[in-house]
Amino acid sequence: MKLFLRYEVQAQEARKTKDRRRSGDRRRARLQVEPLEGRQLLSWGSVSPAQITPPVNSPPSTHVYPQAPSDPGTAIELKALALGSSFTGAPISGLETVPGGYRIQYQNCDIYDSPITGAHEVHGAIRAEYAALAHETDASGRDAQLVVGLPTSDEMNVPGVSGARMNTFQDGAIYWSPSTGAHVVYGAIGAEYAALAHETDASGRDAQLVVGLPTSDEMNVPGVSGARMNTFQDGAIYWSPSTGAHVVYGAIGGLYNSLGGPTSFLGLPISDELGIPGGRVSYFQHGEILWTPQGGAYAV
Repeated sequence: MKLFLRYEVQAQEARKTKDRRRSGDRRRARLQVEPLEGRQLLSWGSVSPAQITPPVNSPPSTHVYPQAPSDPGTAIELKALALGSSFTGAPISGLETVPGGYRIQYQNCDIYDSPITGAHEVHGAIRAEYAALAHETDASGRDAQLVVGLPTSDEMNVPGVSGARMNTFQDGAIYWSPSTGAHVVYGAIGAEYAALAHETDASGRDAQLVVGLPTSDEMNVPGVSGARMNTFQDGAIYWSPSTGAHVVYGAIGGLYNSLGGPTSFLGLPISDELGIPGGRVSYFQHGEILWTPQGGAYAV
């Protein structure tokens, strides 16, 4: 009987050892990555080097958090392998916790991961802009980086804008071009900017493309308490709690600015530019600006 029990124990130990080996084999197979040769870098695509935001090397983090559960680190490391070491550079931090997710910093980019967003990289001037948002605040005084959230895309081309690049985030986007630099739009102004892609100007052109890329981050409207704005290449979007977010651009925007903008007798816009018989109009708190092809822009 004792001999039988001893053999039974030995058999159980042998089965456990075999199971552990099989489990290890399955884990190694799961973590294998396809060869990188011939793969297109995910965030550069076919863009020429002149169109890519210049890399920005962040200093090493002053505080590295303890190793978190393996999945976030694995997702980030697999993303880094897919991008390639020539893109990322060497890691300069361990796995760090950030609000809502995790991050590993590399010489040429940061890679973030969360269960909601997945793993995405930010690099170059967009990386620097995203870092700077931690020192800016929104209309309620909240940390602008926390409001914008984690990246939901790698850096990519801006649709319809040659040479421009962007990253999307949970509540906003950062745009970059050689002429405008890197700037963020988010919140109600970001939603208004996105909606412009479904509006047209007097010539039937996409209003978002007419307004252009942002040339500032969100900021206070000078002289108007509680109001916020972003400037763009050919216009501005204004927001306040009472008026919402609305755009002013083109000839109507030119006249509005010449009259003093939000501090003029017109106040803030309460509508986008709209089509009317024979022309266009934007409505403001205390008046309106009309435009016709024959008479140009004039205030009422």
